[in-house]
Amino acid sequence: MSCNNGGKLLPLDDDAGAGKDMHSEGMKGYGRVGACDGAALNVRDFTPLGVEVQTAEDVWDEHREQHAPLLEMTARTAPWRLKLFSALLYAVMSVGIMMLNKTIFTEFGFRCFIFVGFLQYTTTAVVSLARRYQGAISFPLKGFVQITLVELFPLPMVFVFNTLSGLGATQSLNMPLFVLLRRLSIALTLLGEAVFLRYHHDWETRTAVTLMIAGALIATGLDVNASPKGILFVLVNDVCTSLNGVLTRKKMDENKFSSEGIMFYTNAFAACFAGFMLLCNVQWELTGLRQFDGGTPAFAAFLALSAVSGYGISYATYLCMKLNSPLTASMIGASKNVVMSYVGMIFSDYAFTVPSFVGVNVSVLGCIVYSHREFVRIRRRDEGEATHQHSQPRQQRLSTTLET
Repeated sequence: MSCNNGGKLLPLDDDAGAGKDMHSEGMKGYGRVGACDGAALNVRDFTPLGVEVQTAEDVWDEHREQHAPLLEMTARTAPWRLKLFSALLYAVMSVGIMMLNKTIFTEFGFRCFIFVGFLQYTTTAVVSLARRYQGAISFPLKGFVQITLVELFPLPMVFVFNTLSGLGATQSLNMPLFVLLRRLSIALTLLGEAVFLRYHHDWETRTAVTLMIAGALIATGLDVNASPKGILFVLVNDVCTSLNGVLTRKKMDENKFSSEGIMFYTNAFAACFAGFMLLCNVQWELTGLRQFDGGTPAFAAFLALSAVSGYGISYATYLCMKLNSPLTASMIGASKNVVMSYVGMIFSDYAFTVPSFVGVNVSVLGCIVYSHREFVRIRRRDEGEATHQHSQPRQQRLSTTLET
C-alpha cells in the first residue's frame, strides 16, 4: 500500500494503513509525516526520549513571533536586546527632537509652539496613512469619531495636552528648571502604576527615583528667574506624561487596537484639535505667524526636521511603551533631560552653576541605578522563561512514557 506525499510514493504497511490510533484528526499538537485519505504517521511515536520535536503549530508560532512587526511584539515575546534597542531609540529620538525644538524656539526666536505641534501631528498621521495604504500596517478608518471620542477616550485628549504643554514648557523655561520640574513626572508615573496597573516596585527603584528627584532639586533649587506660564506648562506636562504612559499601556494591553492604530488616532485627533486652536488664534498663534520675520532656509530646514521627527518620536515612544513599563519610558525621558542639561549649555538661556553640576550628576547616578536594576531583572526573567520552556516538553514526554 502506498500514498502520495507531496509527489513521492511512501510504502505503508497494511496494518499501519488501518491507522486505528494514529490518524485521528481531532488530536492536536502531533507532528505528521505525510498524509493520505485516512492514513498519517505520528513522528512522536518514533522519537527517542530526550529529543525535542517541533510541531507545525510550534514552527508557525515561532516564525510569526520572529517576523512580527516591532510594534506588535509584547514585553513577554520581545528579546531583551530589542527592549534595550527600543529604550535607546526612544532616548535618541527624544534628545534629537528636543534639540530641534529648543533651537527653533530659542535661537530662531519662533514663539508659535502650537503650530510646531500641529506640523508634528499632521506629519505623523499622514505617514501612518501612507503605510496603511502600502499594506505595511492595518487599522480601521471607519468610525473614527467613535474610536477617538469613546473607545480610546480620554487618551487622545491627554496626548494633546501632554505634547502641547511639553512644547510650551520647552519654549518658556531654561533647561535646568525644566529638568527640575520634569522630575515630578517620575514620581507621578510610579504612583500611577501602583494605582492603575497594580505594580509593586522594589526599594532599588524607589531609591533611584529619589536620587533623580533630589539631584534635580539640588541642580535648580536656587533658580527663581522662571516664567510662571512655563512652570504651569511643565506641571501640566508632568501630570499628562504620567497619564499618557499609563493609559497608552492599558489600551495596548487590551489588544483591541494595534499600536500603529492608536498612534494614528491620537495624532489625527491632535492635528484636528491643534488646527482648531490655530483658527481660534489661541495664544495669538496666527498673529505671531504673520509677524515672524525669521523665515530663513535654515529655519525652514529645522522646522521640517521637527515635523518629520514627530513621527519618529511617536513610533519610538509606542515601541518603548509596548516592550517596557511606563516607568521605564518615563525614566528614559528623565535621563534624556539629564543629557539635555549637559548639551543645553550651548543655548543662550542656560545658566551653569556649581549646584547645577552637582545636582545633575546625582540625577545621573539615579538613572544608572535604575537602568542596571531593570537590565538585570529583564535578563533573569528571560533566562527563567527559556529554562521553563526547554524543560516543559521533556517533562511532558517523560510523563507520557511513564503512563504508557
